[in-house]
Amino acid sequence: MSIETQLIRLRPFEVSVNSAGRAVLVRDDGERFDLSPEVYASLGPLLLLCKTGTSFAALALQTRQGSAQGAGVWGRYARLARYLGFLYDCGLLIEPRLIQLAEALRPDYVWRESIALEELFSFEIVRLRGGRAAAAAIRILVILLMSTSLGLFLLRFPQGIRELTSAWPKLDSAWLVVLAFFLTFAIGRSIRAIVQFLLIRVLTGGGASLRLRCDALSVSLATDDASRAEMNAWGVAASFFALTTLAAPLIFEPYLSWFGVSSEVARLMPFFSMLLLFVDLSPFRKSALTECLRALYVHADRRWRSGFAEVTIRNLHVFTCIVWVMLFGLYLAGPMIRFFYYIKEADLGSTPSGLLSLGTLFLVMVMVLVSLFDDIVSGVGDGGGSDRHSIRRLWRRREGLRRSTDSALVKGSDSAFESRFPSREELERLPFLRQMDATSRELLLTDAKVIDLSAGSAVCRQEDLDRTLYILLSGRLAVARRNSSGRRKMIAYLEPGAVFGEVAFFLGDRRTADVVVTEDSRLLAIRHNEKLNKLDRNRSDELRIRIWFLQALVASSLFKHLPADALDALLFAGQKREFRPGTKIISEGEVGDACYFIIQGQATVSQNTVTINRLKAGDAFGEIALLNPALLRTATVVADSEILAVAIETKRFLDLLDSHLPLALEVEKLAEERLRRDFKRNAS
Repeated sequence: MSIETQLIRLRPFEVSVNSAGRAVLVRDDGERFDLSPEVYASLGPLLLLCKTGTSFAALALQTRQGSAQGAGVWGRYARLARYLGFLYDCGLLIEPRLIQLAEALRPDYVWRESIALEELFSFEIVRLRGGRAAAAAIRILVILLMSTSLGLFLLRFPQGIRELTSAWPKLDSAWLVVLAFFLTFAIGRSIRAIVQFLLIRVLTGGGASLRLRCDALSVSLATDDASRAEMNAWGVAASFFALTTLAAPLIFEPYLSWFGVSSEVARLMPFFSMLLLFVDLSPFRKSALTECLRALYVHADRRWRSGFAEVTIRNLHVFTCIVWVMLFGLYLAGPMIRFFYYIKEADLGSTPSGLLSLGTLFLVMVMVLVSLFDDIVSGVGDGGGSDRHSIRRLWRRREGLRRSTDSALVKGSDSAFESRFPSREELERLPFLRQMDATSRELLLTDAKVIDLSAGSAVCRQEDLDRTLYILLSGRLAVARRNSSGRRKMIAYLEPGAVFGEVAFFLGDRRTADVVVTEDSRLLAIRHNEKLNKLDRNRSDELRIRIWFLQALVASSLFKHLPADALDALLFAGQKREFRPGTKIISEGEVGDACYFIIQGQATVSQNTVTINRLKAGDAFGEIALLNPALLRTATVVADSEILAVAIETKRFLDLLDSHLPLALEVEKLAEERLRRDFKRNAS
């Protein structure tokens, strides 16, 4: 049974609405979440329904039945997904499987771009491809160089602080102050980018790019590959060592005269170096520091269990936020005040040119300070979904999920293994095997064996080349996938009867996710048999169709990321249909009665006899008229070749969407995109 069909259980909460229409949700532990009138008007009725007891499938059915002809039809599944994300952000979800569904559907946390540092343009200068890591001697040499840089910084830092508190030289032009500001940012960032670029290449052997980047504060070199490099211990060291070069102007100030920089300008650079440190070490947005924290998270997550890595890095992040705010306050109260006092005493605004330069500097400084304060305000937002960049949302505790996984990963479960091994007859009656003919079952079970795994064991790892197929006989498993930002997401829980590993088993692809035992479990492990390649397809029709359908879905950009339960439900939902070349599968203007998924073959889509699209294996069509009964078929689809497809009739199709929200979102997105294209085509 899918989680969408089960009753939604929530933590106790109360909602109150003031006279202005603004609602406040108060959880049982006292935490409050402000809801705007728009959010409450959209999600408030769903909250009331959940208090009386309902499921997401029931909510989807109710919104579908309550929709007028064409009104309120589109976006109903997206609304349910937003509601689920809202419950997650407010910490109201209790059921672990609902928590993992919310995590799979909600957008990945993306570090915000500061308003003052938003990239205007950039272009790549050089790119190195990944290759073999450097020899140990080169690594040691690089470490020595970086240690020397760190030592110079520590030796030079006290002198830089003294220069901040000593009398600065009198300047005869305010433009020198502006020059000092932009030189500091350009030099500091460029040196850090070069060092990081080289370290990624030398220490990790990974590919990296170096580009010229322009924003409101500087034109400098940049690289964004640090956290995406191979995160072994060397990669983490590379990321953190590169931070020491942020204060390069502070370190190399005495030597800037070699490059024609005047001593008056150089004396101001320590002040701006400190400002650069605050800008590029902000823990509230995408910065050099948060890139390193992400690198450390990926490294720790690979070496230790996920819960430990997340809690440790979260606490480190919170600590850096506190320290950063305290030091920034001291900077504003000390050197910043003294700098503006120096500008006033130097009387640099006595000429029109001086006024212009000081105005330029003032605007830039105000932009920097406003940006940093905006980072702080956004970072400490309520985390309830109103601010998608809130670090409270990033590190919100997931007690329900952690209770179900960490206890298994650390302590193990108290449940005992079933004492009796299943018989051959019982194995043959498993849902996955009973649909096959005797020859197919015999081939699959020839090298199969029953294995017992304790809680915390890994069944398979993402990117492995193992081709074993597994069927869960008892216990419970968690499926986790590492996303592009490096964070591991729980995307599904597997219950007894679940089949996984089909993609690697049948197609030879790498594993697409980690599968971890959360309760002591018993599995049927079926090793890949080369005889399957010679299997008589006439005697294994069901197996053949399932493999081909799976292959088509995996190749589809729309359906390849579906959770395992939604993918399995789709694989078993419809009936096989075959069409000869030239056959008209559906006709424009007729009433829709089924949705089709192409397994093999190609088809042409036309409107008013004009070709508008071509479909291939893995594509779906016919969904629009089913999602909105007020609409007739919007296009004609004709087979270009022999087509093997799966047809899912209307009621089964809608029930399938109601019971599997990830699948419903993808189908709804596909239908809306096609309707938008039709509207633009007709408008032109």
